[in-house]
Amino acid sequence: MNASLHKNYVGAIERGQYNVSLRNACRLADALDVPLAELVVGQLPSKPATETDALRATITNLLRRQSAAKLRTILNVVRELTKSRS
Repeated sequence: MNASLHKNYVGAIERGQYNVSLRNACRLADALDVPLAELVVGQLPSKPATETDALRATITNLLRRQSAAKLRTILNVVRELTKSRS
């Protein structure tokens, strides 16, 4: 994990000795590759029920960090791939 936070600070947060700022919570979520909401709520991601669910989760995680321009390009590619071929 590389959240650019000192390991002692992270440990103190885990032990409840410090409150974490929103900025640092976002850094931790990114480093752990989990949505911030899951980190805050304290729920661990459940194992996907199907291969389709696992693929959706992987795609979602890959898309989280993309710029708006890149997401528009990806959307256009997906639209082309999913067009009806009748």
